[in-house]
Amino acid sequence: LGNPTAKDMALFCRQFQSILRAGVPVSSVLAMLNQQTENKKLAAAIREMQADIEKGETLAGSMRKHPRIFSGMLCNMIAAGEESGNLEDSFRQMEDWFDKAKRTKAAVGKAMVYPCILISVMIIVLIVMMVKVIPGFTKTFAEMNMELPKPTQWVMAVSDWFVVWWWAV
Repeated sequence: LGNPTAKDMALFCRQFQSILRAGVPVSSVLAMLNQQTENKKLAAAIREMQADIEKGETLAGSMRKHPRIFSGMLCNMIAAGEESGNLEDSFRQMEDWFDKAKRTKAAVGKAMVYPCILISVMIIVLIVMMVKVIPGFTKTFAEMNMELPKPTQWVMAVSDWFVVWWWAV
């Protein structure tokens, strides 16, 4: 597995907050989360954090050692929570933030489906026009033996290129 997703991080924050609320020490919280975490990179970071905490380091300081896992904002919020004594609130706020990030990413993904389909259909229609439709008009105009405007000649030349060079491949 790769780096943790917003969903993974929201779950991490939710679980950390819940276990911490029960009065469990931070080192024990990390031990429990290590066993429950499915993302291998996050689990490895949690193991290292547990060792750091047992050596007397702060949670935020330990998290900062893993910048690819824990964002600067998360580390700063945890540092603020440690300083103020409201670590649970910091994790709750970050859980909300990660949930919103996850929903936003999903909404953007859904919003991109229609434009991608539309562009794909436009490309297919353009290829069909260049390979099938315009060559038919080219034959008709050639039989009529008339002078065509320059833009029409350019479109016909592009169509010829599609038929000869691209479509033949």
